[in-house]
Amino acid sequence: MVALQLAPGAAFDPNSFDEFLAGRPDAGVKWSPRFVRVTPELPTTATSKILTRHLRAERWECDDPVWWRPERGAHLRRLTRADVVALRQEFAARGRERELDAR
Repeated sequence: MVALQLAPGAAFDPNSFDEFLAGRPDAGVKWSPRFVRVTPELPTTATSKILTRHLRAERWECDDPVWWRPERGAHLRRLTRADVVALRQEFAARGRERELDAR
């Protein structure tokens, strides 16, 4: 997952984001985030360090818009509530639902 804080007034364009990643030779051909969370403000400490543990705990289950790739190589699309339910069911089917509730 990648969490992005956009500049004021900017909008996230998933196609442009994929084009940007494709043009990054240092990122490698296999690296592309499955989830992209766009937030108005990243959680930070008093010394302005990003609180990644908060982002990790909330994952894709947050109030921020989240885009995702249902499978490798697919285009990003907006995550829906039905997608979240299906993801939870997939974790449960694999005996991993405890990982989602460990906050």
